[in-house]
Amino acid sequence: MDCPHCGEVLDFSSKGRQVDFKVFRGTLTSWSALFQEASEFATRQGAEKIISISHSEDHDDGVVTVWYWH
Repeated sequence: MDCPHCGEVLDFSSKGRQVDFKVFRGTLTSWSALFQEASEFATRQGAEKIISISHSEDHDDGVVTVWYWH
């Protein structure tokens, strides 16, 4: 895989790394609580492993997803 920004060849397979994710969701949980839980998880993973953090909402069901290298 090549980096879309600099063209560097990225080969994570030889390092045994895989993309993983963790979902935080809740209809009865505040956005603040969801973001706090997700940020604590992301902090435990370490900045070098985090790919991105995304969020969405559908009919008052909040979802925060942390994507990271495992």
